[in-house]
Amino acid sequence: MSIVSTPRQSFSCGICNQPFPSRELLLRHRRRTHNRMDGRVECRYCSYSSNHMATLDAHERKHTGEKPFGCGTCGKTFTRKSSLNLHMKTHMQRRPFGCDSCGRRFTQKVHLICHQRQHTGEAPYECDHCRMRFKNSSGLRSHKIKQHP
Repeated sequence: MSIVSTPRQSFSCGICNQPFPSRELLLRHRRRTHNRMDGRVECRYCSYSSNHMATLDAHERKHTGEKPFGCGTCGKTFTRKSSLNLHMKTHMQRRPFGCDSCGRRFTQKVHLICHQRQHTGEAPYECDHCRMRFKNSSGLRSHKIKQHP
C-alpha cells in the first residue's frame, strides 16, 4: 500500500484514492477500511470489534477519553453526539425528575439516580484492578484510563 500526497489535502489513500487532511487519519482509514477480516474491525485497545466505523470510533473514545462533541452553550464535551443531544435538554426548562432529598431537578431519570448516590454514599462501580469504587460508570472509566491504561 502506498501513501500519495495531494496538493489540496495532505494525503490520499493509494487503494481507494480517498483524500485525508493528515497522515494519521489516512493510516486510521487504511487500517479500518482495507485491513478487515469478516468485515469487522477490532479496537486498538481491547478485543472489541464492530463492522460499523462510527460504533468503533465511539467505543475507542472510552479508552482515549477523547470528547469531540462540545456544547455551544456551556462548553461541556462528550464522546458521543447522542450524549451531546441529551445534554442539550439541560439548557431547556423541562426537568421532570426531582430529588426528594435536596430538590434538585434533572432532565433524565438516570441523572437523578446517579445524583441520589451523593446522598446515600452508594458506589456500585468497582475497578477490577485496584477495587476502588465509584458512583457512576464514567468515573470508573476515567479512573481506568488514567490509572490502568
